[in-house]
Amino acid sequence: MDAGVRWIVQNIKDELASAGSVVLRVGFLLVLLRDFLTNRPQVVRIGDNTSSTLVLSTGTPQGCVLSPALFTLFTSDCSAIHSTNTIIVKFADDTTIVGPHIGQ
Repeated sequence: MDAGVRWIVQNIKDELASAGSVVLRVGFLLVLLRDFLTNRPQVVRIGDNTSSTLVLSTGTPQGCVLSPALFTLFTSDCSAIHSTNTIIVKFADDTTIVGPHIGQ
């Protein structure tokens, strides 16, 4: 399991544990999440040609409603540290840093 997946799993585990959830439910959720994020087969099709299968264990599946939520959880601790006038705006998997315009 890559570091990003481990981090997400640990954060969800911590959040659920602090909310007083039952350990068995947490374990089931973590197994489900791990299976969702790892060992996903990928192929490329162009016309009648299909590539060989590549197994992915990083990132999140495109087009899934859970992917933006996981990305938001993964980047939730990102904050502006260089300027009090700088803010980070996040929506789904897009992040924008907004700050003041300094001189010409």
